[in-house]
Amino acid sequence: MHSPILMIENFFNIDKSLEHSKIIRFGLVYFSIFILFIVTILFLPNTKIHFILPRILSIIALLVLSFPVLKKLKLDVFEPIVFFVASFFFGGVLRTCYLVSSSQASMLPYGVELFSLTLALVWSILGFICLQWGYNNRLASKIASTIPTYNDKTWNKRRLWLVVTAFSLVGLIAYSVFLESTGGIPTNLTEFSMKRNIRNGYIRWGVELLYIAFLLAFGNHLKQNLSLRSFRGIILVLLAILALSFPFLTSSRGSMLTLLLLTLFIYHYYKRRVEIRKLVILITIFAMIVVIMGGLRRASYQGLVGFYKYNKGGMFPAFQRIFVEGHYLFDITTFARLVQDVPEQLSFQWGSTLINWVFWPIPRNLWAEKPINLGQRIGAQIYNQGVGVVGGGVPPPFIAELYLNFHLAGIIVGMFFFGLFSRSLYLHMLENRDRITTLLIYAVTLRSLWGLFQSDLTQTMVGYLQWMVPLVVSIHFITHGRIVRTVSFEKKKS
Repeated sequence: MHSPILMIENFFNIDKSLEHSKIIRFGLVYFSIFILFIVTILFLPNTKIHFILPRILSIIALLVLSFPVLKKLKLDVFEPIVFFVASFFFGGVLRTCYLVSSSQASMLPYGVELFSLTLALVWSILGFICLQWGYNNRLASKIASTIPTYNDKTWNKRRLWLVVTAFSLVGLIAYSVFLESTGGIPTNLTEFSMKRNIRNGYIRWGVELLYIAFLLAFGNHLKQNLSLRSFRGIILVLLAILALSFPFLTSSRGSMLTLLLLTLFIYHYYKRRVEIRKLVILITIFAMIVVIMGGLRRASYQGLVGFYKYNKGGMFPAFQRIFVEGHYLFDITTFARLVQDVPEQLSFQWGSTLINWVFWPIPRNLWAEKPINLGQRIGAQIYNQGVGVVGGGVPPPFIAELYLNFHLAGIIVGMFFFGLFSRSLYLHMLENRDRITTLLIYAVTLRSLWGLFQSDLTQTMVGYLQWMVPLVVSIHFITHGRIVRTVSFEKKKS
């Protein structure tokens, strides 16, 4: 007769090398948190049955989210599944609980009906199960072993600095044009971190070459084991300040946070692993910067009073606005609106939105009817933002776009392959983490994996290509185009 611990190990495929005491300790902690969560959401306001159902589904979602944790108990903090779990927890589970506890009627904020929110949560749970199914599929290791990478043994420092210099010059020129077109250099507090947009996307792309220049210089800094006090170390610091100033001035909080996390990611795998305690401290600091930027954005159109109101009550209300109330992370509210409005107000797209990114390089002045991205379309048709508004609109999470195109079949198939693809790339990175070329390419890919989980495909692919094309071309030039293949995972095991 099998012991309960052995049954748990077999069911979740837990690593047998872990001590039973750790499993028991984790089980007790998890059980305590689970009971606390149940008590919390069942005793929130609005105890009518149609409000309780989303809370029960939230408990089920929490159980589904726990599977990746129970599987290993020790997760890599930068593994894609960790972000997927966190995003779904904040944007799906907590946001659902917040919406059903803060509303007194069947109509929730953003025009969402309670039934649509409930149904969206059901489809989200189904999608996350399919994502885990693909993520844990054995095909991932086979796919990972077929992915080529660049040999950093042929890394040429002279070519590296030629690329960094060229990208920095182009970026500075584009930066000056961007500032001139959007009001100039800020001269007071209310002009810092205001939302600046420009219709010519190529100008913004030119500025973002500063990001690529910084990542390449940072990778070289780690590879050569240089000091920040050296001349090239000082150049690296100046590049970092220049690269981070752009998302700060344009109130692009996501871009700033992503660039900081990617820098931390590359250091984590190439130099030394960052301890969980230090990582939590760093992420908290990053989050505080994001909150301050939110207050400065409010000050840009409400003055200093807006900054005070935004930060009134401390950091917790600001975090609540970002992680629970807004359209950030896994936006369950936009998914619910699509469930509510498809196909009555917005017909099924049958794959059309999934290929719009192919038309992105064509300037709109040459093709006036070029399709707008899905976020802009939803912003105009559902949230009444107005047609032609510059920016990304309200992009839905990828699972919602799959639903919009192929209904449930899109969620099941699409999320499975998304999980499989994410795991394959992660395993490929692990097997080649001693190559700075692999880490740089994967860092940009990881940015898009994070983005795709919470955004539409076109917006994600455009951002991915804007970073990946110059990065790959640069690495190809720096390494003389020397490509190597990963040793098969099966061969390594044997």
